[in-house]
Amino acid sequence: MLETPIPCLILDGGLGTTIEELDEQVTHHPLWSGKLLHDNPELLVDTHLRFLEAGADVIETATYQSCLPTFVRAGYEQEEAQASILSAITLAEEAIRRFEQSSGTHRRPLVALSLGPYGAQITQEYGGIYPPPYGPSIGANILPAPETSFASPEEEVLAELALTQWHFDRLLLFATSPSHWNSISYIAFETIPLLREGRAIRRAMTRLRPMAEARGLIWPKWWISFVFPEGKFPEVKTSGEPILPQDIANAMFDAEDERRNILIPDGIGANCTKLQFLKPIIIGYGEGLHRSSKGRPPELVLYPDGGYHYDTNEGAWQAPHLNRDGTERRADGVLEPWARSVARIGAWGAQMTYAGRPMWSALIVGGCCKTLPLDIAALKREYGNHVY
Repeated sequence: MLETPIPCLILDGGLGTTIEELDEQVTHHPLWSGKLLHDNPELLVDTHLRFLEAGADVIETATYQSCLPTFVRAGYEQEEAQASILSAITLAEEAIRRFEQSSGTHRRPLVALSLGPYGAQITQEYGGIYPPPYGPSIGANILPAPETSFASPEEEVLAELALTQWHFDRLLLFATSPSHWNSISYIAFETIPLLREGRAIRRAMTRLRPMAEARGLIWPKWWISFVFPEGKFPEVKTSGEPILPQDIANAMFDAEDERRNILIPDGIGANCTKLQFLKPIIIGYGEGLHRSSKGRPPELVLYPDGGYHYDTNEGAWQAPHLNRDGTERRADGVLEPWARSVARIGAWGAQMTYAGRPMWSALIVGGCCKTLPLDIAALKREYGNHVY
């Protein structure tokens, strides 16, 4: 069993893709797993419960693609849409209630509110190519800047402000219901493909906090998890140079932003990313932290995918070159199960230090698309009693 010098929590796996394993197709639906909030809530509770029984300490809500405009486009009236979205938290809580009742556990699992990027509405969470006002106009860039970057800083600021408003409006939907809001322990901003969207999320949370405090709401922890398709961040600089993990960490934990009272996240992570790319990402995050905030160490959040690739053109999951038993090839050529690889990488990252203290305050580790309850159960076994 692996030990970590910092607290470790097991996150659940791929909710939507696990639902599909149970023969309920959601990949092609605009609401993804949110489709079940109205059509089959009992299946959603059952899927949450499977992850809890597998050993998950944190389960994510079926809200990754949930925002009022998306539900309205799917045919819902506005009030019905709002009720359906909020019910995702209720259903996660119901799964926890059933789990506690059947298992007799003394440790209550936690709920994380899953919030995907703007790009999830337009199938661009892996590409980060956003239309105006969230991204540049087609053909407006000066080469070598690609479609993710702006020719001028002023245009990028305007796009960041537009994304701030979009994320704030979605957060407000949850914050207007105290009973639902106070049931969440984390907000998981995940699969973020753009640095300006990470900054926009921080601005949205900064704007929301005084409003939440005035209403007496409990302020949850929150993380921002970025996506690295094929190990590379989708956005590049205006010059055409890549944006590296250290650039991301430096931007998210900028000490100057702290002095301007812009909130910094409680955690930073990588999700929907192949596990063989995690180590360089973690190293880069650590280097970025060296140059930025010197406050409380953030939590490290890792939830790689199960090795499959989603072809946005075909709208289908492509099987990996490896067997479906979850094996991944390490640098030394040794094959080992997905869970063992993830656990080893997580334990390795948890050992990182800076100036004689731990680099991270906690480790949250789980799976993303195409990871099942059996994968999470195997991950839990790797850490054994050393999970806190």
